Amino acid sequence: CQAAGVKAMPVQSSQDRVDNDPQLEARGMYTPMDHRVLGQHKYQNVPFRLSNSEASVHRPAPLIGQHTRQVMEGLMGLGRDEVLEAYEDGTLWPVDVPKYPYVEEALA
Repeated sequence: CQAAGVKAMPVQSSQDRVDNDPQLEARGMYTPMDHRVLGQHKYQNVPFRLSNSEASVHRPAPLIGQHTRQVMEGLMGLGRDEVLEAYEDGTLWPVDVPKYPYVEEALA
């Protein structure tokens, strides 16, 4: 870019930031965790420190649709048959998109 007269400078990639940034490493910004689908993965920890309480990420983020059934049945009060029907008619999952194995498992 600079050879063509465009003002530019190197930018740290996301992967480099996660793996090699000494400041983020010292602050414990990324926490390695095991995920049942993704395997070992680094997750971003909370970006702040609290003086009177420990704030940290202690479990991986949920996957798309991972808790839909629990929310629909537990919080929304739908019956199991209503939830299954909503998956089949495209209300809770697009009809033309295959369900992930963990979604199929949750519906079994």
